[in-house]
Amino acid sequence: MPTPRHALRSRSNQDNSDEPSEVPIPKLHQNCSSPSVGFFAPTYPLKKILIPFPVFSDVFNKFHEEQEQEFKTVVQYERNLAVKKEEMAEHGDNLRRLVDRKRSDLRDIQEDVRHMRTKLASLHEKMVPVFNKLLADGDQLDEYNVSSFAIAFAKRLNRDSG
Repeated sequence: MPTPRHALRSRSNQDNSDEPSEVPIPKLHQNCSSPSVGFFAPTYPLKKILIPFPVFSDVFNKFHEEQEQEFKTVVQYERNLAVKKEEMAEHGDNLRRLVDRKRSDLRDIQEDVRHMRTKLASLHEKMVPVFNKLLADGDQLDEYNVSSFAIAFAKRLNRDSG
C-alpha cells in the first residue's frame, strides 16, 4: 500500500535530518474520473490475456461461460467427493465398531468354551470311577438302578475296551 504524501512530510520532520526522504512515491493516475478510487492507486501494467479472440465479443462471452461452468462443475465434484469421504469415514467407523463388538463376542464365547471344558473335565474325573465300578459289576446293570443311557454307554465302553 503506498504511503500518503503527508505521512512522508511528517516523518521527514521527525527525523530532523536535512536529507530528503528516499521513500519512492508511486506514480498516480492523472486522468482518472473517480478521485476516490483511482487517483491514488499506483499504475501497474495490465496483464495479458492469451486468448485468440477479441475480449468484448460473443466468442469471449461463450468462452467465459464455459470456463465458469467448468469451474462450477469442479466445485460440485469436490463437494461430492467431500460428502463421499465423510460417508466412507462414517462407514469405516461403523465397521470398526462392529469388528470390536464381534471380537468381544468371540472372546466371550471362547471363555464360555474354556469354562465348559473345565466343567466337562471335572465331570469326567468324577464319572470315570463310577463307570469303572459299573463295568466291574456288569451283572447288576438294569434300567431301574441305572438309566438306559448309562447302560448303553457302559456296554460301548466294555465293547471298546474288550
